Amino acid sequence: MRLKKLILHGFKSFADRTEFLFDSPITGIVGPNGCGKSNVVDGFKWVLGEQSAKSLRGDAMMDVIFNGSAGGSGGGRKPAGMAEVTLVFDNPLRADGTRLLALDVDEVAVGRRLFRDGVSEYQINHHPSRLKDIRELFLDTGVGVDAYSVIEQGRVAALLEANPEERRLIFEEAAGISKFKVKKKESQRKLDRVDQNLLRVTDIVDEVEKQLRGVKIQAGKARTYQEHNTRLSELRLAYALQEYHTQNAQQIELQQQQEDAQFRLDDAAGDLAKATSSLAERRERLESLQQSRQRVEYELVQARAAMQSATQRQQYAEQQLEQMAEQSAAAERDRLATENKLDEVTTGLSTEAESLSRLTAEFEAHTRQIEQRQGAFRDGQLKLNQFNQQVEEDKAAVLDLMRKLASVNSRIASIEIERKNIAAQQARIGERRRIVVEESEAIANRKAELQQQVDAAAATIAQRQSEMDGCRERSKELGQRIAAISEQLGTAKEHRSGLLSRQKLLKDLEARREGVSEGVKAVLRLREQKFPF
Repeated sequence: MRLKKLILHGFKSFADRTEFLFDSPITGIVGPNGCGKSNVVDGFKWVLGEQSAKSLRGDAMMDVIFNGSAGGSGGGRKPAGMAEVTLVFDNPLRADGTRLLALDVDEVAVGRRLFRDGVSEYQINHHPSRLKDIRELFLDTGVGVDAYSVIEQGRVAALLEANPEERRLIFEEAAGISKFKVKKKESQRKLDRVDQNLLRVTDIVDEVEKQLRGVKIQAGKARTYQEHNTRLSELRLAYALQEYHTQNAQQIELQQQQEDAQFRLDDAAGDLAKATSSLAERRERLESLQQSRQRVEYELVQARAAMQSATQRQQYAEQQLEQMAEQSAAAERDRLATENKLDEVTTGLSTEAESLSRLTAEFEAHTRQIEQRQGAFRDGQLKLNQFNQQVEEDKAAVLDLMRKLASVNSRIASIEIERKNIAAQQARIGERRRIVVEESEAIANRKAELQQQVDAAAATIAQRQSEMDGCRERSKELGQRIAAISEQLGTAKEHRSGLLSRQKLLKDLEARREGVSEGVKAVLRLREQKFPF
């Protein structure tokens, strides 16, 4: 393995991107004081993971970023935003088909970046990685911050004056043993963590076993509760279903009653409309009858006036008839007197001869007068008969008018009765309508109450179902926790067994010095003989 390239950019005095190519053997880098020779070594150490700013000859890690330079006439350089160093190593295949670096590539590039905001990045072949990955990559290669491949000024004397233990570290690094020691320490740390984890797992297992007993009791109670709750839910569901069917039947019945009430209301409305129409017709008839009544009353008044006039004329005719009768009686008396006188004259012809002609003339005159009076009497009698006939006709007309008036009054009374009946019917229809409206409102309220009860029952069922699901979930979670803890316990035991086996294998490898060449084994045996520490 050989270093092929060193790239610095923004690191200390290397403001621009600078590449050092090591494509041929190089003994050293020379130059005047202050040209940056030590900065090259600092960059090498920094990219390999140096964490001490003092080791890099600075006060803080931010000092590795180029901080700018001053110059006359504005020729200064601005500070860099980051520092970046990259090492490129050759990683060829060896005779056994393996590579020294555990990456199946011909070149391995290791880089590190530091930004002014404190963010630091490590890269292997331009992919983000960890410092641990870089250190593990270069184990047993002699490349590292504290490896023998980087010896700073002053460390040569320190190596010469080092004690056997310090020298041992250098020889182990050169012999490739440090990798196994690191792995041993890592395995030991893992075993310690496993022991701690086992202690924690044991405590957890004990605690879980304690909890498990309680959980088993709780699980039994939960199962019993779940069984009872399931039975209770089934009973509640059956009750709710029965209640739902009952309420549904009641709702259907109430809807039927509502429809019947609506049908009755429609019938009552139809009857009301018919009664209103009939009332309007009868009101028209009543108005017509009232007009007829007024006409009949007017005609009755006229007839009464005519009858009164006829009565007066009848009385006048009767008076004239009485006068004529008196005149006729007087004429009859005169005739009788004349006849008596005629008899007297006849008997006394001798004495009354002269007056005979005069008496005859008077008799004839009286006879004519009587005939005239009899004619007048007959005319009066005829007029009286005509008056009587007119009176009878007027009486008949009055009676007819009275009958018509009685009929009109009867019809008016009948219409008034019908009007009262219609008003009573309207009142009954209004009462029926009010009752139907109240029944409809009661049905609607009952329907709303039933719907609320159904919703409440559904909510209760959903709540019980949710509680039952929660119990199932808690029981399932407890079972999963028990299974997970059991699985963790088994995994921890298997891991512990594997680590113990690996520790034993590493001890055996260390005892047999597996993977170390015979020359190195000889050097180590010689060292153990000289330095049995």
